[in-house]
Amino acid sequence: MERIRENLYLLFKGNEKNCNVFALKGKDTVLIDCGIPEFYKEIIGNMEFFNLPYPSFILITHCHFDHSLSAYIFEKNGSKIIAHEKTAEALEKNTYMVWPENVSAVKRTKVEMKIKGDTSLNIGGIKIDFIHTPGHTSGSSSFLAYLDGEKYLFTGDLILEGGKVGWKGSIGFDLEKLKESLEKIKKIDFDLLLPGHGKWFTKEEGKEFIEEALKNTKNPL
Repeated sequence: MERIRENLYLLFKGNEKNCNVFALKGKDTVLIDCGIPEFYKEIIGNMEFFNLPYPSFILITHCHFDHSLSAYIFEKNGSKIIAHEKTAEALEKNTYMVWPENVSAVKRTKVEMKIKGDTSLNIGGIKIDFIHTPGHTSGSSSFLAYLDGEKYLFTGDLILEGGKVGWKGSIGFDLEKLKESLEKIKKIDFDLLLPGHGKWFTKEEGKEFIEEALKNTKNPL
């Protein structure tokens, strides 16, 4: 775990099972992705360590299990789940899209707010731009949060560790849309880039990370 900025936290650093889980502190606590139930208590414990209230909102970057499997627990405990409508469809109905290899482990989750396209909303006292960035999945989204005079860009698995992209065999993968999404975020002004796995990046590092991903679209995982 790490306090990256005064009101920006890495509650869980992703591993082979789980994604990075970030928290924003505004009027309310907002989580970016929530991981799997195995690490729920650890994430909550890290929130308590930083004196963060239980999250009022969970923003899901995409439906894959390592990013969303715990959403039903948070939702049951009062958090409002927010996701692109395609991601919501997977969480609420087509659960095979969440974890095709282990569908029985997926619990249906109510999505409070379904985002259709690019829009800007106030979530927990924080202005957040919702940016549809399909390619990794059809509902993949990036979030640009404006907080304390900085802009934080959360990209989920649009770019994987090492600047790789994929997965070409997964449900909803679309290489051409992924290229378009990378070109889209390349134009965004941000101060920090925070992906779904691996380290986070400063503006200069983040721009290089995006360029590396664009090169790697020639050979997706």
